[in-house]
Amino acid sequence: MKKRDKIPTDLTYYSIAGTQLYTDDGIVPLGSVDAGKYVYEGHIKHYTLITLTGSKAQHSDMIANNQFINIFHQYIVGNGINGSVPTKPIKKGPDEE
Repeated sequence: MKKRDKIPTDLTYYSIAGTQLYTDDGIVPLGSVDAGKYVYEGHIKHYTLITLTGSKAQHSDMIANNQFINIFHQYIVGNGINGSVPTKPIKKGPDEE
């Protein structure tokens, strides 16, 4: 919080937490991820906290979690400019389900 003023105000930040027990993902406590709002909310342009639950929601498994992959592609890869959410669904390639 002391150096919050050094964070660019035009920043878009996505915090994605994973949990199987609604408390933590086995590595990072959910409350720790949630605390980011005190740093970013009201200071940067866009702050979004997303919580994934269920199978493959543990810290090291999230990269194989279909929800995480979809969120990553929708908000990060397909983001475009200025934190806008894509208006069209992401098209899958010919060798994807």
